[in-house]
Amino acid sequence: MLTAPPPAPEAYSATIRRSDGGVTKLWITSDRKRIEYYLGDQLQSVIISDSEAREIRNYTPAARECLVTPMPPPGTEVWHPDGDAKLTPETSEMIDGRPCTRFGVDHGHGTTELRWYDEGTGLHRRVQTFDLTGKPALTLDWLDVQIGTPPSSVFNPLPGYREFKVPPPRRRR
Repeated sequence: MLTAPPPAPEAYSATIRRSDGGVTKLWITSDRKRIEYYLGDQLQSVIISDSEAREIRNYTPAARECLVTPMPPPGTEVWHPDGDAKLTPETSEMIDGRPCTRFGVDHGHGTTELRWYDEGTGLHRRVQTFDLTGKPALTLDWLDVQIGTPPSSVFNPLPGYREFKVPPPRRRR
């Protein structure tokens, strides 16, 4: 059993099945990310971020539009949802034949989610959130996890979309 979540690998891909019927597909490297959101088998959005190009491309397939947003400058402090989280190891369990440690997560007002980390890869295998009454609200199951660099073509801009560029924010004086 782990005592703290291990570092995730720098490059991987995964499919996440949601208990509400949605599916998320991820392709991750140290400097690029692609996230696809589906409801049923219908693609809802694609987000491709590239920290070398300093941009995030948000595609909306239904409208065939892409919003291109600049990333904050390097070194800019960005809020992270786990910044205030306290993770407490609870038990070791097997998920899909893989040993995983379950952690309770407290963001300052009691345990509001459980996370199972794969003890071998460091990746999530399951996340379960709870509503304010403590009733399970959403479960995310990580499937088809592949460790290693995804093909570079998955990070290419999608053709056939009308682009809208958001100007970089002006610096305050």
